[in-house]
Amino acid sequence: MLQKTWPQRIVVVQAKPGYGKTFLSSVIIQDLEWSATPLVEKGERSPTTAFFHFNSSDRFGSRRTTEALHAIATQLVHAHRKQKIAIDALCLLIDETSSGQIRASDDDVDAILKILLRQSPTFLVIDGVDEYHRYNFEDIKSFLAINLHYMTEYGMFGDKEIPSSMLDDVTIRASGTFLWAKLLVSYLNSNALTPQERHTTLANAQLLEGLDGLYNEILCMLHRCYGREKSVAADIFKWLSASLHALHTKVLHTALAIIPGSPTSKLQYLSNFPESIPNITCALVEVDHEGVVKFIHLSLKEYLESADTAKRHPEFSLFNKNEVNQYLAIRCLSYVIHDIPRSLSQLCDYRKSRLVRTLVLQLLSTKPE
Repeated sequence: MLQKTWPQRIVVVQAKPGYGKTFLSSVIIQDLEWSATPLVEKGERSPTTAFFHFNSSDRFGSRRTTEALHAIATQLVHAHRKQKIAIDALCLLIDETSSGQIRASDDDVDAILKILLRQSPTFLVIDGVDEYHRYNFEDIKSFLAINLHYMTEYGMFGDKEIPSSMLDDVTIRASGTFLWAKLLVSYLNSNALTPQERHTTLANAQLLEGLDGLYNEILCMLHRCYGREKSVAADIFKWLSASLHALHTKVLHTALAIIPGSPTSKLQYLSNFPESIPNITCALVEVDHEGVVKFIHLSLKEYLESADTAKRHPEFSLFNKNEVNQYLAIRCLSYVIHDIPRSLSQLCDYRKSRLVRTLVLQLLSTKPE
């Protein structure tokens, strides 16, 4: 049951620094505790509240997620100290499955939380996650270590080993953003890079700090690809940015095959599609489990539409929306003229075609700004 309903059980509050999120969390904690007081006085079952505050500005700023869970578990043990059933269960846990350490292990904490979170309704208030960049440091480091190890095994870094200190530095540059780490791995996996260039990239990771820095480097690499592959990547960006509806792989496959002014034949379709999409775009575009093609993140679309990208990477820029609209309109019109059957009887067979509907609607909605 919880697996199906947990998204509805979480409230996330996001705002820029200084908007009072920490103050709000304190008020919420107080309200939750005060609302439970009358129930306790009546001897009724009351909800429990536990909280944790991440704060990277103080000397304890290096705390990890596991330490937050330790703190929450400690509060819950204290809150349930007078409940015989809960304490008995914890005693059995210590006797049977405990690690025996003075400080509870991660497995011990996990077991404690599973027991106590079932004892009564519980509110967990966690503040400062957005300010705390190292909360998933170990997860990102592990992801990078595994992928870099595989790449080293395949000789992609030559005979030179990657220093462990370099791995820590690269993980820090991720600033807690898993997407950054994922894109970096995809970039390093590119066949366009030499082993020396991969080592140089890791050694100068500070130049790629932030998603924009990594986007810039990936577009520079795509620029070095041969003309046709570079053109396909740019075309995919255009279709995704201006399409009225989410594009399925079948729709995009046909859209990329259109040559304005002539009928579309099977020989014009890209091979190994849609599996080739991540390779063509260096993972800037992905395909979800339903076959919908989309940018890896909304920030990429904003980056491609920026004036700065128009200066640095004009071949991939989406800054001039008139040009993008014209590109789509020409292909939509060509498809309508050359690929949709003339007779109404034949056209009826196509009425429910998502491809035709998408392309025609795109044509009708495309207009200069």
